[in-house]
Amino acid sequence: FTFTQRITGSSTVINDTAVSVDGWKGSKMRNETLPNILAQMENKDYIKEVEKLTIKGANDSNDCVGETTSEWGGFCDAAKDQVFNLITTNDKLFLFSYTELLGNPQYKAYNEGTQYEYFKTQENRVVKPSPNADYGISWWTRTPVADYPNWYHEIQHDGGRNAFSANYTNSSIVPGFVIG
Repeated sequence: FTFTQRITGSSTVINDTAVSVDGWKGSKMRNETLPNILAQMENKDYIKEVEKLTIKGANDSNDCVGETTSEWGGFCDAAKDQVFNLITTNDKLFLFSYTELLGNPQYKAYNEGTQYEYFKTQENRVVKPSPNADYGISWWTRTPVADYPNWYHEIQHDGGRNAFSANYTNSSIVPGFVIG
């Protein structure tokens, strides 16, 4: 079973700078923030390491399979149905991918697994800062934006999608984990 945990109180960045070197795999979020959270969790001994797929990162010219058409050079043009190379990471805590949350209706670039049944409705992607709150918060995914360097997708307060620079400080984290 895959679970999620709402982390409230402070927003955090994917990286300290607006640079997406090696995407999710090389991010501060994956290598520092989430391990620090895991260390504080009471159920950490029961959390299983799982493989996660992620597009590598929009600023690496080797990521795209096929032609690139972006004016910046070396970036996939997701609108042209380009496909990114994927990297696999082994994580105990992870951020959900664009595909795991929103499916893959528009772009082939986001081929990072399968959408979780629970997240198929926009309402189920709304995360409230407390159970009685009448508003949602914005939260990060682990997915870099396919055709724009150094940005990552986030889920908006209403369950829709958006994207911001990797060093944007107003997005929260909602990590997933597997008990097993």
